[in-house]
Amino acid sequence: MPFSIKSEHADKLLVELRELTGEGITEAITRSLEMRLTELKRQPRPDADRIRQLTQELRDTFAIPAWQPGDSELSSTHGSILYGDDGLPR
Repeated sequence: MPFSIKSEHADKLLVELRELTGEGITEAITRSLEMRLTELKRQPRPDADRIRQLTQELRDTFAIPAWQPGDSELSSTHGSILYGDDGLPR
């Protein structure tokens, strides 16, 4: 899938990278993106940690069991929290 980068700075960086590595354009860009993604995935994610903490607090507050793959009780457990006996949303 072709794409175009309209930045002289990016073009200069790509030329320098290719000169140092001997890689083609596609390989240089792909490897650079892979390295950046790997680096980002290693960094702590405060938002994700906060979401996990809030999720646990909600489970504890409302006695909601954590969902497990293959859990057949998912709809009835959460349904009783979301819907009243009349089947309407609470």
